Amino acid sequence: MKKRIFLVDFDRTITDRDTTDAILERYNPELLADTRRMFHRGEVDIKRYLKILVESLSLTEKEFEEEISVGVEIDSFFKSFFEKENEVRIVSAGTYHNVMSNLKKAGIEFPREHVYSNTLKFDGKTIKVEFPDTDSFEGICKRRVVEKYKREYEEVVFIGDGVPPRRIGYLLKKVSSWKSTTLQITSSTLPMIALKR
Repeated sequence: MKKRIFLVDFDRTITDRDTTDAILERYNPELLADTRRMFHRGEVDIKRYLKILVESLSLTEKEFEEEISVGVEIDSFFKSFFEKENEVRIVSAGTYHNVMSNLKKAGIEFPREHVYSNTLKFDGKTIKVEFPDTDSFEGICKRRVVEKYKREYEEVVFIGDGVPPRRIGYLLKKVSSWKSTTLQITSSTLPMIALKR
């Protein structure tokens, strides 16, 4: 069994803002505001939120890849974290395009097969979001990814900031230290580091 792996959320953990929200702020801020309200009232889950927003865009794949990283920065801590000898997987309720385009812009080489996320299909300027785990409220079931790596590693550490990481909180246990000035520690059966921004 291997020693330790880090499973890291992407939007607002590795990045300074949500990448889907950032592109919608420029392309359709009214739809973004309406969809956020629906999300906060519990009328849509993360999967439906992503589908409404991304499928409203009229962009080619190349245009999307260029636009999804505009105004988004990768946290400098994670730039150095990726360069070290850490076993890392990115687990994102966004999309592969969001993750890979932003990492590329930041000059970070990261294997696509180490990213767990939703996918986009392009037909000209029509975008469709596809979800690997249709029974999950976020499209990608982070709980399943955590369970997979718990069978392969002695220690699995989940680093995240938002609603999805808190939803897997029942899998988590207390972690005593990590970049402590920005952390909120959660308890349960697996280490989780919940970053505050």
